[in-house]
Amino acid sequence: MAEALIRANKRFDFFIFPGQRHGYGNMGDYWFWLRAEYFVKHLLGDERFSADIMELNNEQEQSGGGGGGTRGGMGR
Repeated sequence: MAEALIRANKRFDFFIFPGQRHGYGNMGDYWFWLRAEYFVKHLLGDERFSADIMELNNEQEQSGGGGGGTRGGMGR
């Protein structure tokens, strides 16, 4: 698919999650914020938005969160 898009001179984004097959496995929080940032930048045109993954991981550790993660804080 990627090769066909390149040959057709089409712009596209391609995400690879190491060790995952067709899903995002234990990278759910990372994928959530990556999508959020992508949509804000490309659909809303807001280049200032940035999800600080390190900050979100720290919040999760402090709250004793397990696999559910935290999706409350968006860095701006």
